[in-house]
Amino acid sequence: VEVCRWVMETNDRPNISLLFNSDEEVGSPESVEISRKMVDGATLGLVYEYTDPEGSLKFGARGTRWYNIKVTGKGGHAAYPENNKNPVDVVADIIRQAQRWNRPEEGQVVVATRLYGADTTNVVPDVAMVSFDVRVVDSWMFDEIDNNFRQLQCDDAFAIDVDLEVDMDAFRADWDGYPFRVAQEAAAAIGTTFNGIEARGGSDMNRVGPGNKKVLEPMGAGGIGAHAPNSEE
Repeated sequence: VEVCRWVMETNDRPNISLLFNSDEEVGSPESVEISRKMVDGATLGLVYEYTDPEGSLKFGARGTRWYNIKVTGKGGHAAYPENNKNPVDVVADIIRQAQRWNRPEEGQVVVATRLYGADTTNVVPDVAMVSFDVRVVDSWMFDEIDNNFRQLQCDDAFAIDVDLEVDMDAFRADWDGYPFRVAQEAAAAIGTTFNGIEARGGSDMNRVGPGNKKVLEPMGAGGIGAHAPNSEE
């Protein structure tokens, strides 16, 4: 924040605009249109999101989708399973099935991350839910996964609803393009260099980048421990 204040106070040309958004972790639903408008009218757009401890520049970010799967059955007291249709069992089957779609070695990640069932241990819920985080290196890979989720089947006693909460295309910039030439020239001017990486996580770069090659994701704040106390990303 102090660096940004210094830039705005010392810049003698009205050619820099800054946007701080607080909804990036949930897909930037409120700020994405503002970001796109700023980039459309800009010569260069910088998205300050964490890259890696070495301070590399992102030349690509994987596409991201969040799926929420809701299974409706028939709840009741756990002591009478013969009277219930337990949606938790169906959710467990869905998780096991989705594990077959998880192929990190091919650039495709499908991971169950959030579960919901009964509020107490002695009750079978009417509804159970599971959320999946999906990451792909190319957006066309979403087609098979989306089809798999939407064709999930179960016993007629249950109903499955699939909701797509977050949808961001994969983005890959041109390493020889304008943004990187500018960055390379700036690095050379201060006697340093940088590497380029493709990030496994998504960011606002996915929102404003596709179709607009003026976007670059430079060194953001370190993110180790940001998503979980023992995370290493």
